[in-house]
Amino acid sequence: MKTLPPRVHNFEMQVRLLEKISSMLEVHTYLLEKIHDELSQSKRKEHYLTVKEACEFLKKSRSTVMRLVKSQQILAVKSDESKQSHYLITRESIDKFLRKNFG
Repeated sequence: MKTLPPRVHNFEMQVRLLEKISSMLEVHTYLLEKIHDELSQSKRKEHYLTVKEACEFLKKSRSTVMRLVKSQQILAVKSDESKQSHYLITRESIDKFLRKNFG
């Protein structure tokens, strides 16, 4: 049986090593994306409230909270999660609103 020249053998080893590294990078990329998604979700929950959550927190009706959003007394951003207009209300703006109006 004939042995391969050292250069060919080294090349094949390098190719196998690169394939393993590539596979590991794919796994790491997937894990990093999952971590990023989880952090983004927790950050959203930390800094924003849905309209329903804001209603519960303020003990106000949906129409009252939406009136406050539309009059810009409470800041909100439109969420692109669906075709309907959904708003995410910043916790900071609710805190400012409460301090300004209730002391």
